Amino acid sequence: MNTQVPVVSLQASDSRQMAELIRRADLSQMPAGKPSLLGDEADVMRPLLDTYRLYEIELMATVEERLSSLLVVARGFPDEKCWWLASLIVDPKKRRCRHASSLVATLKDRANVLGARRLEAAVWGDDSASLSFWEHQGFRISRHLAAWQAG
Repeated sequence: MNTQVPVVSLQASDSRQMAELIRRADLSQMPAGKPSLLGDEADVMRPLLDTYRLYEIELMATVEERLSSLLVVARGFPDEKCWWLASLIVDPKKRRCRHASSLVATLKDRANVLGARRLEAAVWGDDSASLSFWEHQGFRISRHLAAWQAG
């Protein structure tokens, strides 16, 4: 079955929902050296938005009763034909339920329509589940970079 979970757009002002999802995902348990966005509700998106402030940020999500997954994309980074997948967070109870793959499929469609030719995301080499996910989405893995090429 290849059904997708509906994807919606969010605004940076939806930070309370994002902070709640980040707490449920328990990013504090990430291995040392991996970035964490933990913080209070008002500041949860500030590190990402500050990092990519020169680029158009797109926030995509799935919602089932509450925010289930979040994809943060910097359009035009590192160049106008490339979009950087800055963060992908999924509620642990919603993993393996097509939330992340629905976000990525929607993003690939949107990228094609808007002229992006490449999507890139950082992938941790010791995270076999993450590597497998990105490969299943059609991304090629090179070092710590997952890349998808249009067309």
